[in-house]
Amino acid sequence: MSSFFKHSIDPVSKLLAKQGASANGNDWKILNKLKCQPINKPILLYNRIHKTGSTSTAQLIKRSAAKLQYKVLVGSTMQWEIFGSKNHEAIKSEIQYAIKHRRPWQYPRLAYVAHFYYSTIYNLSYTYINMVRDPLDRYLSHYYYQRYGDRPKEKLKEMRNLGQFNESLQDCFQQQHQGCELNVMTRFFCGYDKYCALGNQRALRQAKRNILTNYAVIGLLEEWDLSSQLFRKILPNFFTQINEKISRYKVNKNRKNEPLSPGLIKSIKEANQADYKLYRFIKQLFWTRVTKCGLQNGME
Repeated sequence: MSSFFKHSIDPVSKLLAKQGASANGNDWKILNKLKCQPINKPILLYNRIHKTGSTSTAQLIKRSAAKLQYKVLVGSTMQWEIFGSKNHEAIKSEIQYAIKHRRPWQYPRLAYVAHFYYSTIYNLSYTYINMVRDPLDRYLSHYYYQRYGDRPKEKLKEMRNLGQFNESLQDCFQQQHQGCELNVMTRFFCGYDKYCALGNQRALRQAKRNILTNYAVIGLLEEWDLSSQLFRKILPNFFTQINEKISRYKVNKNRKNEPLSPGLIKSIKEANQADYKLYRFIKQLFWTRVTKCGLQNGME
């Protein structure tokens, strides 16, 4: 049981995080120091971001767990809806309870999958993973999901009562209603501090710092197959080859084809600049790691 405890950061990650504090100036140094080597932590945390292929990634984790014999705890979307910004406290309690009450011969490793902002869990040995996608695509997908996706009936009723269910994307964007929050990816990587919700330079710097310090791999939804290969390469104790077909991501059949003006698209992109800067940074990390792991052509 002791292997679950004493979270430590390797020297390379410490150096990368320190250099990453400037957010932009040292990116080339960071990329140059990236390595392709397995990370062996007993706890895997996946703080899944809305509409980034997280359902498919969760399926991959659960099917890998069945083959590699480790335990998976999955927090529901309803849990996120109920606890919101306090979700990390519920998650910490659930992880600690699972570790405390486990039988050592049952499982040597644990993966936790849920919607929650980055959080430090002291005295536990863990690493994070995540998935991201183009910020505009994620933004549009989240807007439509909140209104036409497979959500609890009471949440849809709540949106109707608030007058948000049938509102246009333009109105949702201007009013910052459900599904139209700005710089969501930056918030998930930054954490629970109030400034993380602002999408400013401080939030962006902290998000990068957390990525460099505690994230083993961040995949790209647009490169799903390559991302899954990278997961297997860096985290062989949590990911393995799955022959069964895993759906890439759900296409919402109820989605309306609302015409989008170039002006609205431009406004959404400008308002999500922190997410775009972070997305470009993550893409650099991803492709550098892919190259160093010898996966340039998608072949292991």
